[in-house]
Amino acid sequence: MLTLNLLPQQYKHEYAFEKKKRLTVFLCIFISLILTVFNAFLFSTYLFLSIGEKATHDAIKAQQSTDIVKRLTDIEKEIRSANTKIGTLANAEKEIIPIAPVVEKTALLIGEGAYMKSISLDAASKNVAITGFSETRSAVLAIAKRLSESDFADTQSVKNPVKNILKESDIDFTFSFMFIREDTKK
Repeated sequence: MLTLNLLPQQYKHEYAFEKKKRLTVFLCIFISLILTVFNAFLFSTYLFLSIGEKATHDAIKAQQSTDIVKRLTDIEKEIRSANTKIGTLANAEKEIIPIAPVVEKTALLIGEGAYMKSISLDAASKNVAITGFSETRSAVLAIAKRLSESDFADTQSVKNPVKNILKESDIDFTFSFMFIREDTKK
């Protein structure tokens, strides 16, 4: 189709401007209409969800206010408290160091001609110090040898002071060492 525009130049510009203006107005109205419809759908969805959320919230609140739920909540709190106490006891039990085996094994190291006067045990540092009396130097050396060969004493930590062997007889000896827990040797 052939279109002839015989209008003067000024009117041609006004006509083109008017066409663009009408197109712009049409697009603005169309976009506004689409946005209005979209907002209507969005609002209805929001309204539907807010009503559902409120109903759910009320139902949960009603269920939580029953005696059974209150009792179950109290029981759950008591279980958490009991688990905390059990965990504390379990940790404390792991930290307990059995003293009787250390004392028994140390006492078995003392041979003929010597006796143990005292034993001190520091559980935090695992340090054991023993003092005793020996009739001869050879008995002290035998104790030192048995201590360094024992399986419960850390051989690197055995301290045998020189004063233990200075005298030939009637010796007050002292030894100190770090003990190895039996559960950590495995």
